[in-house]
Amino acid sequence: MWADNATGTAFAAWVRGLRPKLAVTVVKRSDKASGFTVLARRWVVERTCGWPMPHRRLVRDHENSTSSAKAFVLLAMIRIPIQRSA
Repeated sequence: MWADNATGTAFAAWVRGLRPKLAVTVVKRSDKASGFTVLARRWVVERTCGWPMPHRRLVRDHENSTSSAKAFVLLAMIRIPIQRSA
């Protein structure tokens, strides 16, 4: 699993507590780089975060509870491969 550098270290520790066998790699930007640089595997993180955006309900924070928001994200992520296979 790949994570962004912004919340990557805290997220990696949280995942290790839940699933010790799951490896989390934090995609970090080089300290020497200036300006825009292409980061390996960064596109995977950005693409995955962008997939649910066509689903109208997930564009804004309309949910009152985190459990319902989590459920709608799960439904959107299930719907994406079903639509692509049809």
